[in-house]
Amino acid sequence: MKSKYLELSWYKQAWVGDIVVSSGFGLLVTLLMLGLRELGVASPSPWTMLATFFGTTIVAMIISIMKRVAKIEIDARVHNEELAAGGEIDDLLLRLQPRLREVQAFRSTVFNTYCKQELESFVDRVSHAAQKGDLVVNEHHFQTMNDVLDAFGETNRVYRGVWKIEEGEPLFDTAWQQYMRELVTLTVAAERTKRITVELLLVIDKRETLDRRAVKIVVGYLRPRKKKGLNYQIVTEETYDEFVRDSQLDTKYIDFGVYGEELLYRTETYDPKRGMFSEDKGTIRKYRKTHEAAMGSARALPDPADVEDHDDLERFLHADKPEDGK
Repeated sequence: MKSKYLELSWYKQAWVGDIVVSSGFGLLVTLLMLGLRELGVASPSPWTMLATFFGTTIVAMIISIMKRVAKIEIDARVHNEELAAGGEIDDLLLRLQPRLREVQAFRSTVFNTYCKQELESFVDRVSHAAQKGDLVVNEHHFQTMNDVLDAFGETNRVYRGVWKIEEGEPLFDTAWQQYMRELVTLTVAAERTKRITVELLLVIDKRETLDRRAVKIVVGYLRPRKKKGLNYQIVTEETYDEFVRDSQLDTKYIDFGVYGEELLYRTETYDPKRGMFSEDKGTIRKYRKTHEAAMGSARALPDPADVEDHDDLERFLHADKPEDGK
């Protein structure tokens, strides 16, 4: 594919425009000097005026060229990134087409029918994502630090999440355990540009749940970090549901996480894990404001009694695991 930034006609038009603008600027300065001579304020010679015209024109041309080169470099970089992103998709499509033709040649229609249905379903999901900014995913989790960082974009790096805690249910599964490890690590990242702030809303099904040993271990780890990038607040499920209804959030989702101003994830089911990502700014803003209101609610619960503060990340992540002698 030929880049538009390398087309000769584009260069010609750009340089001609720069020459005209620079010459006009030089002429303007020369006319100003001529006006000063007519007023008797200054008496430049014709040679001085000519030198001023050419000098001013050349300086203006150099500045214009520098701006033009900088713009070309920026536009070319953006263009190449777009080509690279599209190139991965194009490569996948090129690899897919011959495989589909091979499947169509099978005597049994089972393969052909199944692949066609899967492809139609995928096309529908991609179309919906492109048109609505929503993406439904199954068993999808951010597994690396870079994935988490990319979710925030260039906006304020605050993760606002809801953590549902119910009596008799484990606090962590493997995915949430890994994800919390990433979040906690990012709150103390050495590079400030990679550091994030975490705001967790702990939603308990009933007050008695706070007496669970595992819950106390979690709070014992979070509490010393409450003003160090890992903030939390505890509310009952009843209070949380009221905020959801008052904000007119979709009640089919169990919980949600907001990544700065860029991305929203809403959980539909835990088992199997199913949810939806959204980049719609209005929806993101609504969920962010709901989370902020709940975090500042006067109905928030105090920390459970007899909590022991600790600094053991592994103990926090394995709070469900029975401890020796306990």
